[in-house]
Amino acid sequence: MKYLNKIIIITVFLFSLFVVYGCTNKQHNVSQDPEIEAINDLIHEIEIINNTYPSINTKTRGDWWHYILTAFVDGCAGLLVLQIPILQYQTLTCAILASNIFYERLPNVSSAESSPLRDDEVALTYIDNELWTGEGSRSGYLHNRVIFNLYETHGDEFFSLPEEEMALLVSEEVSLLTGEDADLLYAATIDNMSIINRCVELCNVDSTVEDYFISLKNEFPEKEQILSIYEPIIEGLQTANPVEDNGEYVTLIMSVIDNSSVQQSIKEDLKSGLTIANASARLWNTETIEKDELSNLQ
Repeated sequence: MKYLNKIIIITVFLFSLFVVYGCTNKQHNVSQDPEIEAINDLIHEIEIINNTYPSINTKTRGDWWHYILTAFVDGCAGLLVLQIPILQYQTLTCAILASNIFYERLPNVSSAESSPLRDDEVALTYIDNELWTGEGSRSGYLHNRVIFNLYETHGDEFFSLPEEEMALLVSEEVSLLTGEDADLLYAATIDNMSIINRCVELCNVDSTVEDYFISLKNEFPEKEQILSIYEPIIEGLQTANPVEDNGEYVTLIMSVIDNSSVQQSIKEDLKSGLTIANASARLWNTETIEKDELSNLQ
């Protein structure tokens, strides 16, 4: 548990990225030399930013472990879920559901006395920006808005609901905010429930970031190249600390992605996942779990 807080950023990030990547029903052919070169160039540009970006992360590794774990789960589930082509927001619905399921399963969550969510001054700010263009640019805002709305209506009971009931409520809320058909969203999410749960199960709270990347590549070897793009973004996002950075790192990476030569569909996948990871880091009040942990040890 000491290191749990370092995982929610990567979990939500990877899930949302895999959701959009795996659910768009588009095949990203990176076997061609020009595409491989474009991916390598993008990774290089991201690493340059990471090497020069000032670290404002004042938290310890333990403080961030929950964020990374959640990002892992989100990414893994998104990689495999099958999407109905006419649905644009099924990936978001799956990401929200995986995030909620994983959070509920974290140790000490059920005994936490404070709200699992940060107040709206943090959770609903710096997660949307007019400079963030493309289909995926508002995914982070919708992610937090849906969870925030459902928590305000149902309270702590929302996170302990049966998965099918939680999926229904999430689908209905996404439908209200986006206009997509709630029944189709729900059916598509239920069809992918076993994949979502498998991704949650694969995430070991004692694993390191590197360990989980190895597990993902072993489980999904056909996605090894796209995973190589995620890793430096995740590393940079951790260093920046989205709760304190207020979206500045995200804006820089968005620009690099937009100016890259990778396929447009990959760009949208990356941007959607990045905004969800940034938003999730500002949403979950994982310090509550840490405080409970410390009090239980005293």
